[in-house]
Amino acid sequence: MKQNGRNAQKSMLIGKPLIIPNISIYELFHRRSKINASKIICRCHEDKLTFLQLHEESEIYAKAFMELGVKRGDIVPLCVEPSCTAVSLFFALNRIGAVSTFLNATAGTEEVKKYILRFNSNIFVYSDKLKLDIRSLHEECGLKKSIIIIGSNTYTKYSSPSKQTSDFFQNSNFDDALVNLDQIHRLGQESSLTIPHKCGSDIPAFIAYTSGTTGEPKSILLSNGNIVAEMLSLKRTTLMQYGPRGNSLQVVPFNYPYGFIVSVLFPIFVGKTAALTPALTVETTAEYLKMYKPKYISAIPPFYKSFLKNKQIIKMDLSFLRYPVCGGDVITKSEIEDINFFLKQHGSKGRLLNGSGNGEGCGSLTNPIALFEKYNIDSIGKPIYGLSVKFVDENGSVVDRNLKGRFCFSGENVMLCYYNDEAETLAVKYIDDDGIEWFHTDTYGHMDEKNWIYFDGRERRFFITYDSSGSPYKVYCDHVQSVIKRHNSVSDCVVVKQPNGKRYFVPIAFVVASSEQWGTVKNEILELCKKELQGCAVPCEFILIDEIPVSNAGKVDYRALERIAEEEENEPAK
Repeated sequence: MKQNGRNAQKSMLIGKPLIIPNISIYELFHRRSKINASKIICRCHEDKLTFLQLHEESEIYAKAFMELGVKRGDIVPLCVEPSCTAVSLFFALNRIGAVSTFLNATAGTEEVKKYILRFNSNIFVYSDKLKLDIRSLHEECGLKKSIIIIGSNTYTKYSSPSKQTSDFFQNSNFDDALVNLDQIHRLGQESSLTIPHKCGSDIPAFIAYTSGTTGEPKSILLSNGNIVAEMLSLKRTTLMQYGPRGNSLQVVPFNYPYGFIVSVLFPIFVGKTAALTPALTVETTAEYLKMYKPKYISAIPPFYKSFLKNKQIIKMDLSFLRYPVCGGDVITKSEIEDINFFLKQHGSKGRLLNGSGNGEGCGSLTNPIALFEKYNIDSIGKPIYGLSVKFVDENGSVVDRNLKGRFCFSGENVMLCYYNDEAETLAVKYIDDDGIEWFHTDTYGHMDEKNWIYFDGRERRFFITYDSSGSPYKVYCDHVQSVIKRHNSVSDCVVVKQPNGKRYFVPIAFVVASSEQWGTVKNEILELCKKELQGCAVPCEFILIDEIPVSNAGKVDYRALERIAEEEENEPAK
């Protein structure tokens, strides 16, 4: 059944057609650059990049990559921190039809080795700040060339190569197998090669990664058309194109779609400046806010929550911040209200806008800042332009409006596939009776009559347990957490499973609360859970912790807490 319009009974909305030109990402941005070639589009500490510089640098690096043998379809991994150089290298590879992929910039040698072998890569780009065993990578992965980026190539705060890099160059037997970026730049300048004809929208362009909260991150293969569609859709949907020029702070790392596509490419596309954060930590957040004074921020809940406790930010004037957008993980209404109150106290007219995205859909699926719409603190936004959405039950049938269902979406921004993993791809992509291909997420939610979407939890956050009679029961961790968070003394909480011989798994709650009178608070939380939850869902233990651990993606590190729970279970009785 096809449904359209605000008054449709079913939770299904077919988006308006989005016309995608048959061009590459490079060509799309090159056309934009002709509007204002001298516009600063990217900043990284003191370094700045204009549209004209991006065009010139990407042409030079494109020829250099060709001299090294890179051709259309080749995958080149870049294990680097965010920088203007990294942006130029992305466009250079796209210019010749190669596929770029940003690896985790904190990865170790074994993790990097796994991806180089997976992608059968001959060329590898990495930062000298990483402690990688390059000799091992060359010998075991068959690399032909490694390009090392030293600090002074990325931002001038670092003026010389690390001692590790200098020692390696002096003692290396690789001859020209290891080169630095300056040598590659000269190679491109001196090249007489002609860059081939521009690539079309169907050509693979970028590999990004899922956050990996349920296991190893999946490799998301995106085409030129996918990312071009995301740019055009967000431009039609968001307020960012209408606001004045300003800095947009990049918070999430480049290896995630939200970090590169949404936080870097899109601000550049609509005429803003992508402000990069290669050394972002909880301690340096205030430094970056002072440095860039960003008008726009697309970040994750822990980033904004840190404002409330950061002694430097507490003293800051935040009047420059107008459009703070939050996504990537769950944030409660009360947490949003606390952050909004903090922003207002510190001079900002912005209110935290809660959106939602999916790596397989290029990072952003809903828009919380649609034109002429009232602020809806409870919603995660409306579908972006051109996106079709529906909510289905366990049988795949579309549910009624305001009823909970699995969130599915369809559009030009939907990934090609998981790289070299047909089984995983087929498990999430379905074609309906009308010939429409849908991506089925593990997120549950509902949609109201005005097409506002609301988050109701994720499938991946439940586990099976057994009651005293041996009957199975599903424990939904997010729901248990929401009950515990109702207690006034609880500031945060995460519930995970713990192995149990009799019940298979049991729930364990990690609670952030005041340590004063913890015994009393814990008993009150227990009574609240017994009142609100089925007996099997009541946590068997409440563990007081100072803060919730997060992963490199900035999301809750559930696996770290599960390990602690497992250790608690396996600890010998005293």
